[in-house]
Amino acid sequence: MVGLSGDVRLQSVLGRRLGVLPLVGVLVLAMVRPAVAGSVSLVDASTGTSPFASCRDIGPLNGSNDFNTVNTEIEPRMAIDPTNAGTMIAVYQQDRWRNGGARGLVASITRNGGSAWSITSPSFSQCSGNPEWNRASDPWVTFDPAGNAYFIALTSNADETHSGILVSKLDHNQLASKNKKLEWSAPVTLIDTFGGTLGLGFNDKESITADPTRPGTVYAVWDQSSVPGEDRIPGVLHAFSYRQETLFSRTTDFGATWSTPKALFFSNQVTIGNQIVVEPNGNLADFFWASKGSGIQPNENSDHQAAMYSSDGGLHWSPPSIVSDSFPLRVVDPNSGFPIRAGTNIPDVGVDPNSGALYVVWADGRWSGFTHDDIALTKSTDGGKTWSPAQKVNQTPNGAAAFTASAHVLADGTVGVTYYDFRNNNGNGLNTDYFLVTSTDGGVSWSETRLTPSSFNMEWAPISRGYFTGDYEGLTSAGSQWRAVFIQTVALRDTDAFVAATP
Repeated sequence: MVGLSGDVRLQSVLGRRLGVLPLVGVLVLAMVRPAVAGSVSLVDASTGTSPFASCRDIGPLNGSNDFNTVNTEIEPRMAIDPTNAGTMIAVYQQDRWRNGGARGLVASITRNGGSAWSITSPSFSQCSGNPEWNRASDPWVTFDPAGNAYFIALTSNADETHSGILVSKLDHNQLASKNKKLEWSAPVTLIDTFGGTLGLGFNDKESITADPTRPGTVYAVWDQSSVPGEDRIPGVLHAFSYRQETLFSRTTDFGATWSTPKALFFSNQVTIGNQIVVEPNGNLADFFWASKGSGIQPNENSDHQAAMYSSDGGLHWSPPSIVSDSFPLRVVDPNSGFPIRAGTNIPDVGVDPNSGALYVVWADGRWSGFTHDDIALTKSTDGGKTWSPAQKVNQTPNGAAAFTASAHVLADGTVGVTYYDFRNNNGNGLNTDYFLVTSTDGGVSWSETRLTPSSFNMEWAPISRGYFTGDYEGLTSAGSQWRAVFIQTVALRDTDAFVAATP
């Protein structure tokens, strides 16, 4: 496959030869040449041919409109080793199913700053050696201060009546040695839920965060809903009892054991997109989108970005509090009106590692008169006690939509936000680009950098309730240099995960 500047994409040669052998411990090295757009270096960090292409997994359900799109990588996240900035891990879904989940989750790993990448996969799903689970989704990754990596996954069967949250660890000693294979540990199951034909108790949208202030401590958080998150029994969504609770688990021994999952609060709310960040003083903040459940239910925290706080490592939490009102819209193809699936309601969070200032971003329609989404940002400088009024931060001209925001803060306090937008759409396909805006004055003013040297066609993306590159992407940093991971199409129904680096 040809990348943005004619680069040959990564090819999983061993994966093609070995078919569906589990990729745990399989090392596939590929050299890449960066594509440069001004001060931006861009590399394709994903596989050329799917490592799961020959997997004989359970196919679509009888009578359903489900199908699998081979050679698609979507919904990436990235983390950088705090002990060695040249070591980065980008995780993503591999081979998306239309009705939910993927054949497996993949981790692309570089130990030389992005010049070469290794393709690995923990045993999260049938195609990567775990027969209990047909599908996997919602990848997230984090590093602890010692340089150990933790990869979390949502797993499910094909009809989503059975779901789990699993964590696999990659030891720092493997990453630090060029002579050792990269072998993820056998996954630890945090929760395993049988929801029955109604899909009650479906686990969803997990994230994982290592605590830089407490050695060996890592936090996992997710929601558990009364129905699955995709296409099962839409009528149940209108039941009086419909809700999603936030569940939490932690390890204090480097992932050897995890606490029994507990609900952080009980209410009739719907919560999704939970993400924990750790402030410099060790306090925790869990951010999420909150909405009321179905039926006539009083709920003051309806349709808001919200947060809960803990000062004792997650043992106790404050009640939910409102961060900002939230008005996300559905993204559509301006050429055809076809839906584009994007996690417009899901927040992303950045924390200043020195001052502790918190920044939350999401997609919001208020500045366009509710004709399209822009990127909203709010800031707190007092640990979440008060928040600034939401402001528009994307620099998109001509009334085009912007969506799928990620946030991060450098050590010097510079704030960064990434997003897609349609400013270059000319009606010949859906030209889409990815941008980074940065602020050196705490969000007062912003400058913009284009991360895609040329536009890509969003209409080539896999279809899962719309054209789909992911409910989230990822933004982090290596020292003072930004690192963004995002998905773009390279051919019809063929996407890759790209990593951009820029000063």
